[in-house]
Amino acid sequence: MKNFEYIDEITFQKLSSEQQKEILEYRSINGLIKRKLNSIERKRKQIKLKQDEVKQLKKEHTRLLKKVKVYSKSYNPIISIVPNIKKGNIYWNCNVKVRGNLKSIYLGSDKLVRKYLQEQYSTRLNISKTKLKKLIDFEVRDKITDMIIDNYKKFQNTTLRLEDLV
Repeated sequence: MKNFEYIDEITFQKLSSEQQKEILEYRSINGLIKRKLNSIERKRKQIKLKQDEVKQLKKEHTRLLKKVKVYSKSYNPIISIVPNIKKGNIYWNCNVKVRGNLKSIYLGSDKLVRKYLQEQYSTRLNISKTKLKKLIDFEVRDKITDMIIDNYKKFQNTTLRLEDLV
């Protein structure tokens, strides 16, 4: 921006009124330009501060996301209790699917599972497979969900048995 050199008062008074008016208008516009530029600079600083605030909020957002992502839909386990028949014997497994990963938990033989549930919950030894599946599912679902929420990676890497889940 080009500046007009300072004119002393004596020289200014010698100018015609039209010339004085032009100089005053120039000075007025020059002052207005400086104020606008200062305003722009202040707003740039405010924008920079807001950008820094947003950056800090994004960091906090990411930190909190790591804590709450276990409550998302992808962390809800799909649990199914399945009997396996090998050489005429029945063995029970608990299949847990979380985030596309399948974990199979061996629960034990039919005889062992029925005996354990009879001791713990006073069930009959000869209850049907359907009732047995529902009872096992009822007993292990909350424990498995809590383990996943507490530490998903540890759950995936830990070998579990019936005693750990009931």
